[in-house]
Amino acid sequence: MSTSVAGARLQVPDGLRSSSGTATPVRATRDRPLLSPNGRHLRHLKGIAIRNITSKPSKGRRRSNDDENLPTTWRSPGKLAVTLEERTLTHSRSAVDLSTLAAESSATGAAAASGSTQPSVEDAVSEGGRPTLVRKRRNTRANSILAGTIFENAATRQKNLVDATLGRLVDTFFTLHHDSVGEDPFYISEIVPASINPTFQSFELEECGPAITRLDSLTLRVWSRKDENADFGLFMELNLGLSYLQFIGRNLENYNFTFPENCVVFGLTDGCYTIFSELDPKLLRNYGVARIPKRIMADATETCSFDAIMKLKNLENCIYDAKETQARLEVQMDSLATSKAEYLLHVRALDEENLELKDARKIITRERKRLEALKKHRDALKQSISGRKAAIDAGAENRAVAKKHLVNAKQQLYQSTVEAHHTATAIVNQRKVILEILSKIYLIEHIPEQPLDFTICNLYLPNEAPEGHDEDLIAAALGYVAHLVYMLSFYLSVYLRYPVIPKGSSSMVHDPISVIQGSRLYVSTLLAQSVI
Repeated sequence: MSTSVAGARLQVPDGLRSSSGTATPVRATRDRPLLSPNGRHLRHLKGIAIRNITSKPSKGRRRSNDDENLPTTWRSPGKLAVTLEERTLTHSRSAVDLSTLAAESSATGAAAASGSTQPSVEDAVSEGGRPTLVRKRRNTRANSILAGTIFENAATRQKNLVDATLGRLVDTFFTLHHDSVGEDPFYISEIVPASINPTFQSFELEECGPAITRLDSLTLRVWSRKDENADFGLFMELNLGLSYLQFIGRNLENYNFTFPENCVVFGLTDGCYTIFSELDPKLLRNYGVARIPKRIMADATETCSFDAIMKLKNLENCIYDAKETQARLEVQMDSLATSKAEYLLHVRALDEENLELKDARKIITRERKRLEALKKHRDALKQSISGRKAAIDAGAENRAVAKKHLVNAKQQLYQSTVEAHHTATAIVNQRKVILEILSKIYLIEHIPEQPLDFTICNLYLPNEAPEGHDEDLIAAALGYVAHLVYMLSFYLSVYLRYPVIPKGSSSMVHDPISVIQGSRLYVSTLLAQSVI
């Protein structure tokens, strides 16, 4: 596996520094991957990111590779404390955020103004288990008399940092290759413009087929350019196997250490992986692959016999011969197809024509069935139309007959109207005749010198209680009146609210309206008594 990844020193995040400027030891959280090294394939690859892109060689200070630098060298607690302090100290204040420095300086000034002189000391625990006092480091640069003259201020330092970063911004993209598919890449990423920490979009390699997704190695080529008008050039090439990657965490946000220059981070389904080549031994110890404990070899036991081994060897030879036979048959079939290309072309053309003929016959059969259905539908429509025409003709005939009947009915209506008018006139005349006859039969005369007294058929009809008159005569007169009223209501068609029953002097009047108890009939004799 060949890489171009440079080493980097361990850098403590700003949030873990004490107020005195020293750094407290950080213990990385150890997450375990879900995929075993031998179980990683390209189908598990979901994304790629690159951190700290630079084209310049690393200028990190190297030490002599003596016994003091070996991880296995025994160290005393005092030496471990000094070594830890040397690792955690930073050599430049511009490596941290300037806003944090401003906050620290303001806090320091407030503490000095309040008169607090007690130093802040934090205890660190060495590998030997003893507490070690960490020395306090003061910032003498900010209190220097040359601050603001020779040394730059915070805004100038921030501007210089931004200018230095802008000079390193590049446009990048990557391609994935493998020897089994040739020189052409099987995946090309999008272009991430103007970035030294590009994070490319996630992708799925399922569309490439099992020939790609089952592979456990690949070739990564990173292409970059600094100017938009320039062409892309090969910046980095990695030939690696996925089983050699080291797990660093579930995501990049939980990674608390600075990445080395040109560090490639691979995103798999269970987390993020990278290549630890020249990192600090502490990083290798915290994030490296867990060592497999040695197992004590048990007593040798018999696994299989010599005959079984020979059978396996024969099966392996048979499989090899079958593969050779398959390859030879493929070559023969290719040569046969090349030699008889014209014949195969004609055969293929004939097959295509036969297929087209078969499709045409199917279409003809389907269209014939459709034509028969349409004919049946047409016949049904014709029958329906003929029936409707017959109904229309019958309706026209009925309408003509109705018109004739209407003319006759109009004539009859006119004649009936004339007859009804004559009949009404005759009824009126007849009523007049009847009234004259009734007036002659029941002659009603006025009594002189008595305005409201009358006689009927020469019988007195008193208006008040007369004195000295015969009750039977008055009852007879009222019987005449009752019979006259009854006849008038009959001939004049007037409904009487109190029906009259004419019976001479014993005539009666029925009262169907009043709510009374007892008989509802009134005899003329009682009427005479009531009148008298």
